[in-house]
Amino acid sequence: MYKNTQVLIVGGSINGLTLAILLAQNGLDVTIIEPKKLTSRGLSSFDGRAYALALTTHKMFNALNIWDGLKMNSEPILDIKIDAPNDRVNKPNSLLHFNHLEMAEDESPMGYIVEDRYLRKYLFSQLKSFKNINIMDESYITECEVNNGHAFSFSSTGEKIKSNLIIGCDGKNSVTANFANINEFGWDYNQTSLVCAIDHEKPHNSCAYQLFKPSGPIAILPLPGNRSSIVWTEDNKTAAFITQLNKKDYIANLDSKINLDLGEISLSGKQFSYPLILTLREHFISDRIALVGDSAHGIHPLAGQGLNLGLRDVASIGEIIINAHRRGEDIGSLAVLKRYETWRRFETSMMAATTDIINKTFSNNNMILKTVTNLGLRFLNKNQFLKKHLIREAAGLNGNIPKLLQGKLI
Repeated sequence: MYKNTQVLIVGGSINGLTLAILLAQNGLDVTIIEPKKLTSRGLSSFDGRAYALALTTHKMFNALNIWDGLKMNSEPILDIKIDAPNDRVNKPNSLLHFNHLEMAEDESPMGYIVEDRYLRKYLFSQLKSFKNINIMDESYITECEVNNGHAFSFSSTGEKIKSNLIIGCDGKNSVTANFANINEFGWDYNQTSLVCAIDHEKPHNSCAYQLFKPSGPIAILPLPGNRSSIVWTEDNKTAAFITQLNKKDYIANLDSKINLDLGEISLSGKQFSYPLILTLREHFISDRIALVGDSAHGIHPLAGQGLNLGLRDVASIGEIIINAHRRGEDIGSLAVLKRYETWRRFETSMMAATTDIINKTFSNNNMILKTVTNLGLRFLNKNQFLKKHLIREAAGLNGNIPKLLQGKLI
């Protein structure tokens, strides 16, 4: 006997949980299948990650009635300062400085920082209020086949699921993409992202910093109180050495790298590391299957756009599915799913290429290139038109924007 559901979401990621809430709010029956145990306690454990939520992501969470539960654990981004190697991140004349006072009133603040543990936990808590969301945790898909206008999935716990559509929100190495035989291409950056949170004596004044070093970029993201999230990129060999250091030597190494002038600093919680790989799927869809977020594209974290890019996928495919459902169309048909791929393919490819070029341009010791890029950043800093265009791009305000990202209901 098959369990019937309209949409099967593979993966209880932030993208998967958000998509489930969006579809359920609009009357669709949704099932989430996730290998790990989905509990509030487990989801609240600290894993070092924090996200820079773009302005449009904030609008989306507002429209979904999610933001009110997140804002007390968020920190607004009022300023962004970008500096090149050997520059102090706190000096007044940064190479490039984005100030929220330069933005339109409805485009400020430029975004918010929220830790993964708070965001994931709150999203999970919202699932319980929907009778049309079924959660299958501690289970995964072992087999999948498409025929007679439906997708038939078999789980590791012996359950059978019949759905109109399967959406892969299961990240890199996506099982969903493999079932659909969608090829992947990309490359290893030979870099590792070292992630931690720090306590500091002096306030950060809601300013986010991006410091470019020859070995890779370092981001310093403001958290509530006198805390900041660190995303520190090193080559694999150096990263492996740093991860073996004790806390005292780890923080000393970090301090020497960024010259962070926030008074005395110390680690707040554990340190984590993640390998950096660029991945793009050849297609985002197949018959009865669609890929969202890292399942479709994995980019370098230097611009803080990974989650925002995934949530734009969520808003886009959600809008397409909901409208198709209202018109009585087959939500899992290729005709419907091609609208999603057409909408999202170009932007995600451009973002992957842009972050790749920026990383390669700044992560080197070429003095000529450094001089040229520094001059370029200083020129950009004096051009208000280009600055506003760039910050609007980072905020997700340019292009064909889904309704949710405009703060509108579908």
